[in-house]
Amino acid sequence: MDKKILRIIAHSGDNIIWIGFSILMLLSFSKQLQFFAILILAASILGAVLSSIIKVIFKKERPIKDKYSEYAPWAKFDLSSFPSGHISRIAAVAFTLGYYYPYTFIYMGIYTIVLAYSRKKLGYHYASDLIGGVVVGAVSSALVIVLFWKFNFNQP
Repeated sequence: MDKKILRIIAHSGDNIIWIGFSILMLLSFSKQLQFFAILILAASILGAVLSSIIKVIFKKERPIKDKYSEYAPWAKFDLSSFPSGHISRIAAVAFTLGYYYPYTFIYMGIYTIVLAYSRKKLGYHYASDLIGGVVVGAVSSALVIVLFWKFNFNQP
């Protein structure tokens, strides 16, 4: 696959895209879309926080080491590769949305696999980073679901 396409896919999981997408849904008049947006925000923020904490603890170098900042200029703040923050965020969203809307899990699962493939192929992550990201995403999702239950925040 062409590297330009792989880079587009690899960065389609960036925070700014998912937060922007969620804000647009929050501004809609649909209660269903607003709930969907809150799920995405809660899961992705928790996934990002947990993966950032783990990155600080493990400090694992990326496969492409210093070259990563050439492909992602903002990466100077995120030099650690374990776990993959992109995969933890997208897996958290996939598991959380899949819990409330089972049909979305198929699409988000495929997207997570394609995203993981692109990040591995470009040398941004090792396979263990991607697996770690899925685990962090699953834990984040479980926490979001439990918190939504606890505070009786259910779909409209």
